[in-house]
Amino acid sequence: MRPLRQILAADAALARWTERQQREIAVLQLVQRELPHALAAHVGAASAGAQELVLSATGGAAAALLRQRVPTLLVALERGGWKFTVIRVRVQARSALREPPKILAKQIDAITAARLKARARRLEDPALRDALVRLANASARAIPDDDPSGEEPEE
Repeated sequence: MRPLRQILAADAALARWTERQQREIAVLQLVQRELPHALAAHVGAASAGAQELVLSATGGAAAALLRQRVPTLLVALERGGWKFTVIRVRVQARSALREPPKILAKQIDAITAARLKARARRLEDPALRDALVRLANASARAIPDDDPSGEEPEE
């Protein structure tokens, strides 16, 4: 089986596309190293032509900050071996490159639910006792309220 790299290199159009992608990735990595981390996450390379670099920003605020840094970026790119005469900044609405992590609700496992029910049964305050039993029952894996042992599980 031939590696994908060889397959792409065999076709002239795909080879040009691959070279352009690699060029844009290399330029974008250099640009992102020069930017603050918070701003770099909102910047992408739209096009890296021979003389003109087009960067995309996720919003107007990021684009404004990026435009202020264009002279510094031109110098850094030239130091890195890339000669661009102009950098254009475009706003391209999209989410940040990284998705925020999902927040998972804390769950009560069966052992914890059983302990909670056993301790709730020993409380004198009926309102608190009922609330703790309801909390323990809210768990999908909770021990049924009619637990025959009626004892607290071992820790």
